[in-house]
Formats: sequence, C-alpha cells, structure tokens
Amino acid sequence: MIGRIQAIEGKTITVQEERPESTCFDCLNQGCGKRVQPQFFTVENTLDVSLSVGQFIEIGMPKRSLVKQALLALLPPAVAFGAGFALVGVCFAGAGEGARAAGGVTCLFIVAGLTYFVSAHVPVKDKPLVARVL
Repeated sequence: MIGRIQAIEGKTITVQEERPESTCFDCLNQGCGKRVQPQFFTVENTLDVSLSVGQFIEIGMPKRSLVKQALLALLPPAVAFGAGFALVGVCFAGAGEGARAAGGVTCLFIVAGLTYFVSAHVPVKDKPLVARVL
C-alpha cells in the first residue's frame, strides 16, 4: 500500500492512504463529486530513515504478523472440515462420502464465518511498518 506522510511524531507516522484504484472514472473526472473519503492511520518507522511531511512511502506488515494472520485464517476452517467430516461418519454410521463431505464443508463455512467476524472486531496489535520511501 502507498501513502502520503501527514505528520511525524518520533517513530510514529500518520499517513493518508492513497487509493486511486477505489475511485470510479466519474470521480477521477470530478463527475459525481462523491469521492472516497481519505483514510488516515499510523505506521512505525523501523527503518530509521529521515522522512518529511508530504513524502510518499510504501507500507508493509511485519512478517510475524502475516504468518499469524494466515494461520488463524486457514488452520481453524481446515480443522473444522476434518472434524465435521469425521463427526458425520461417527453420528451417522451409514452415511456415504457425499454426506460426510457435506458435513465437513458445513463446519468449514461455519468456522470460517466465525473467524471472520471475530477477527473483524479484534484490533491488530502490530502496527504497519514503513517498507520503503518512494
């Protein structure tokens, strides 16, 4: 993601997200006047480079945060599929492979939906980082 520096306070930087891809052609041509509101957020300057207000930077996430998010997004639904597949086989001894797969897919979607809603309401602890100066 690319952003423009708005304020600098020590290692914490306030950035305005540049989002040209989120506007339609009418907005780019000033046609409708309903431009997407700019979003401001804070990033951490772990590179210790000298920055100034108005510069463009590329923003990234710490690798440990990406790995943690990937595991939390993928592992519970995969385990839920296996549990649902096995549970249908145990509860309904005569169930075929199709019914067991349907039970697994049902559990997968339930857990994936719950994971999504929980993660949407839990704040991310790791701040984004300055990846490079443009």
